[in-house]
Amino acid sequence: MKNLLLLTLLTVTAFNPVFADHHEELPGKTATLEEFKELCALLEGRWNVDIIWINDWPGTDAVRGETAKGHAKATRILDGAALEMKSMQGKEETTHLWYYDAATSQIRRLGLTSGGTSFNGLIFKISDTEYGEQFSGAQKDGRAVTGTLKRVFSKDGRSFMLRSKNIKLDGKPLGELKDTFTKVSP
Repeated sequence: MKNLLLLTLLTVTAFNPVFADHHEELPGKTATLEEFKELCALLEGRWNVDIIWINDWPGTDAVRGETAKGHAKATRILDGAALEMKSMQGKEETTHLWYYDAATSQIRRLGLTSGGTSFNGLIFKISDTEYGEQFSGAQKDGRAVTGTLKRVFSKDGRSFMLRSKNIKLDGKPLGELKDTFTKVSP
């Protein structure tokens, strides 16, 4: 009976489209502690933020297509074991926490918004100026948010863009993500 239950659980998980869409590539996306430190160095500092909303996210009081300006501050915490970014854009407040998971050799991100949306991401280095992220999460009403994105940094590290064309809410595509961050200091 135990084996039948386990086989049923594995079969359901393997054929579940939500699980397959955002979990199938996770084992192959590894990173080094050095790559985590490089990403922290790129993100650390204060940023001006320019956003085009791709959804009517809870807590933003904005509709898809509207723009918002904001500010973000990224700081290494816990003796450099993690990076915390707090930001305000429009009426939304967000907190992101990046850390290196030594057990899986992966860079992870947890993101939370004042509107109740949460994200879990897996970050991987593509090049010296590009980092990819595969993520999943949910709005406070339980609707799933999934996708991938890229953080594309300028050569001098003074700006980066968040880019994606495949973010989905409950399996339905959202608009193209094209947010811009410009470094204020240091």
